[in-house]
Amino acid sequence: ETIDFEEGRTEPLKLGNAYMGMPDYGVFANMPALTSVKLPANTTIGTYAFANDANLTTVTLTAGTSGTIGNYVFQDTESLTSLTVPEGYTSIGSYAFRRSGIISISLPATLNSLQDTTFSDCTALASVTVAEGSTAFATDESGVLYDAGKTTVYFIPANVTTFTIPATLTMADYDLEPLLIGISTLEKIEKEEGADYNVSYGVLYDEYWEISVLPKAMTAYTIPKEVTVIDASGAFADSKITSVTFEEGGSETLTIEGGYTDENAFDNAAITTVSLPGRAEIGDYAFASMTTLTSVTLAEGITSIGRDCFRNCTNLATVVLPEGFTTIGTYAFALCTSLTEIELPESLVTIGNSAFDSCPITRLVIPASVKTVEGYAFYGWEAEQTIVMPFAEGFDPTSGTDGYSWQSYWTSGCSATIEYAAA
Repeated sequence: ETIDFEEGRTEPLKLGNAYMGMPDYGVFANMPALTSVKLPANTTIGTYAFANDANLTTVTLTAGTSGTIGNYVFQDTESLTSLTVPEGYTSIGSYAFRRSGIISISLPATLNSLQDTTFSDCTALASVTVAEGSTAFATDESGVLYDAGKTTVYFIPANVTTFTIPATLTMADYDLEPLLIGISTLEKIEKEEGADYNVSYGVLYDEYWEISVLPKAMTAYTIPKEVTVIDASGAFADSKITSVTFEEGGSETLTIEGGYTDENAFDNAAITTVSLPGRAEIGDYAFASMTTLTSVTLAEGITSIGRDCFRNCTNLATVVLPEGFTTIGTYAFALCTSLTEIELPESLVTIGNSAFDSCPITRLVIPASVKTVEGYAFYGWEAEQTIVMPFAEGFDPTSGTDGYSWQSYWTSGCSATIEYAAA
């Protein structure tokens, strides 16, 4: 089905606006049979005019002395892959091509108004060209579309690997975020000298040094010393990050948040190695159920890990705990079914409830500093596994003697072989 208009018009054409939030009321919206449209010169295209026209493949706009494309005009037109906006058109509104199938678009020199959301969610858009003579817009060598003064970004190609923030850019980081967040090839973000943005080690942060954009193609993440919180926001979900390290320095506590379930700061990440700085405070569930995690190193200064911190990290095989470390929380290493060895530091004081539940550790030496072992700490251990006590056989660590206050059921569910220190 085709829409065309009789030639010879002398008056401008206006396609009326639909109410905001009501795309089905656009003039030609929600017409699955519509495949082709040709509009006359000097047309004002109103809100949602062709929204949800899933099979619209061809739109021909005619050059004239005026013309505008309103908000949401081509929203959800997934079959529309290219468009030439002719001379005479002066503005394109918010979300005009949202979720369309647009791959390439040409803009006229007469265009003087765009919105930073004009091409929102255009995941296939690879090319925007601007006609020679434009005084309002320009593209750089990477195909990024700016205003002439490079104060605002309107489009970033879906195949860029590096985006450099110009010194002249004035957009807020949260306005820049949606333009960058979906680019699957993006490896790093940089900034020109003088650009007023928090960028470090290829990542864009907000004013509080919380992650704004983590490039989707980045594989190694270094957390800068300015960062004080890594929250359970899902910033690492579906990323390609495999290793996390931390910049040396920084005096403020770094809080790595967890949650009340298996949601955590690195939820759905593919991280294999983590090295945490001494200023880190590790929350409950912080790394729970990260099945890709194989190695964890905690720096001196970290004194405890929260409950369920590494629970169900089924490929975790290497854990390094520092001197000065005192507390292993409840279920901290429960169900870590690849953890066959771990050295407990001489500073350790507490082993929490079910801390090593079902861990296949072959031989665990408990230091004399451990004054509390809670119930079920070694639940599921078998006779082939060995626990070495820090005291002579016959000593009762549940008696309160010499400061020991092990719970009476610390061995519940444990069949491990018990060895004792020499008398």
